[in-house]
Amino acid sequence: MIGIYFFIIMFMLTKLILESSSLNIAYLKMFGYRTEGIKSIYLGGSIFVLLLTIALGIPFEIKSLEYISLVAMSKLSGYFEMIVDKKSIIVTSIV
Repeated sequence: MIGIYFFIIMFMLTKLILESSSLNIAYLKMFGYRTEGIKSIYLGGSIFVLLLTIALGIPFEIKSLEYISLVAMSKLSGYFEMIVDKKSIIVTSIV
């Protein structure tokens, strides 16, 4: 579910960047830049930040889920250990 929201936000951000830079993109096309070059200029940094955020966000998500479950289960009189599989976190982040 997080992945869907993430891709919607990235789509909106990319659309905003391209719409606000449409005049500059037209100038670049007039100077002979091709579509691949323009994409690398405007979207190269965004893709790098996107992948870096995903790589750093997954360990943070695992630790925060373990802490939240510890606080939630501390009110119960029994003993429960929260085990979060890293594979399930990655799958739920992407989906």
